Amino acid sequence: MILHLPDGPDGATIGDDSHCGGGLGTEGDSDAFLDLVVEAGGAIESCFIQLEAPETFVNSLVLSFPSEELAVRALTADGFAGVIRYYGLDCCNADPIGTLAEAVGPGAEAIGAASATDTSAVHGWRAGTLVGAVSVLQFDSSSGAAVEAARLAGVQHERMLRPVAVPDGIDEDRLVGLEQATFIPWWVGGAFMPPGFPPMELYRSYTQDGMVDLDYDGARIQVFDLSAVPSGSEPDQMLAVTAELFDSPCTVTEPIEGPGTSLLLGRHIPDEFFSPPADGMRDGWGELTSGECPAGEPNVWMATVEVDDLYIRVNPAFCYNCLSPPTPELPYRSPDGLRTIVAALEPFER
Repeated sequence: MILHLPDGPDGATIGDDSHCGGGLGTEGDSDAFLDLVVEAGGAIESCFIQLEAPETFVNSLVLSFPSEELAVRALTADGFAGVIRYYGLDCCNADPIGTLAEAVGPGAEAIGAASATDTSAVHGWRAGTLVGAVSVLQFDSSSGAAVEAARLAGVQHERMLRPVAVPDGIDEDRLVGLEQATFIPWWVGGAFMPPGFPPMELYRSYTQDGMVDLDYDGARIQVFDLSAVPSGSEPDQMLAVTAELFDSPCTVTEPIEGPGTSLLLGRHIPDEFFSPPADGMRDGWGELTSGECPAGEPNVWMATVEVDDLYIRVNPAFCYNCLSPPTPELPYRSPDGLRTIVAALEPFER
């Protein structure tokens, strides 16, 4: 009955707070909606999905009440304001949604509001014991949120009246970044199962101008189109911690098998750099970038590939405080694991 990924903006993924089920909690708080939750005694069920794109968020919600009387009370200004707060339908927008008022829309009653600049809007309505809600939040400061919220409300309303089983894979968002990229990125497939290594699956891809991030459950791959990367998003600017760590006289470099020019880079990192220091979070490498190289064989590795206009990094460091060496649970961070990934890289076929 809710909206799904194909209804959302280009490049949308499913937000982490999406969920379906009953048992709404109040944590001891009280407002017009939470009072309904208490009165219903756990009989209210909901389904909530977030469709999150870099420039637009769409929130879609359906609430099922045990009686029409409770649903009607949820569509009052006070009741629906509580719904907005409970599900964060106005979250994350610098221009707050305005005052709720009766609105033209689907269902027996409708209520809605839009910000002064129309960059955020919410629309709610009732169909029997069901209450639907859609909010649209524009992060690019474009207007038209109210019209888009009303349009999507019409789409959702039809599903609420005539619900059907959700097709398999309709909310599959792992490939969104790959599919939205303006160039042909490279990857190792949706599931990677090389001999001698545990299988790993892609669980997220994300794109921005000239760049695609691929997060596997065992490795991270960054792909840059050097002909399209804007100023400030060059490889040495994105995750600058990686460039700072490996752009060092202490780095050992080895050619490896792979497309174009493929290299394995390794460094020795003392144990004390594998967790935050005792006095707080680390904001730089300090002595790792000055003075003599720490004594020891390389224990942290990354691979790089240059092929055509692409620059690819495998296992780049996320931050100063999340560096870790390979372990049996993280074998793709080892030299053999990185060689295996690089040798398997291939263009993504749309």
